[in-house]
Amino acid sequence: MSENIYHNVDIPETLDKGEIVEMTVDIYESSDSVRNHERQQALQHTEREQLLTNNSKLLEEKDQCLLNTRRLSEERDQSMKERKELKGWLTDNDQRSDDFKWIYNNFSFYYFSTVSNSWSDSREDCKQREADLVIINSKEEQEAFQKATGSEFWIGLSKEKGVWKWVDGTAVTARYCMNGFPRYNSQNCALTSSSGWSDHSCKEKHFHICEKRIFTQK
Repeated sequence: MSENIYHNVDIPETLDKGEIVEMTVDIYESSDSVRNHERQQALQHTEREQLLTNNSKLLEEKDQCLLNTRRLSEERDQSMKERKELKGWLTDNDQRSDDFKWIYNNFSFYYFSTVSNSWSDSREDCKQREADLVIINSKEEQEAFQKATGSEFWIGLSKEKGVWKWVDGTAVTARYCMNGFPRYNSQNCALTSSSGWSDHSCKEKHFHICEKRIFTQK
């Protein structure tokens, strides 16, 4: 740029050497000023772009924080609602009868009946208590029932079209019993006892175990 400036300068012949030197200095200073101005503009542009980028990132982080806060608030409200519903359910059932007894274990409440009924009547009794016949999901749960039960109890397992299913519609994938199951191909409802599972006629009358789960899959 400075070379172009020098080439385009028309120096009058009447100027002495001192004036020519001063003019040359002015030209250099003017050229440096132009270059400094261009550098400052480039630097300001870069800084502005960086500020805009940082501002955009901050806005994204703010939106994400608001989203997380909203989600946590919804989860808290849902948890409080479930606790309130559970408290009300327990209070209502505790007032239903003097001998009503529920046992808590691993996010479920269990009720051991003292009246014998058929399998279908037993399930209806559980439903009236806002529960259902128990579903046994683990070997540990089965072993706990074997230790706790001296008699035979209906569980939420029955045979539909030749397939053993739990009351929630899921098929049996594991059998936590000691002596083999089923024993009789003609029987369609399952009991649990200290010796494991056994299949019986659904019309037989036995005690039953109800289960109320605190958290259900949605």
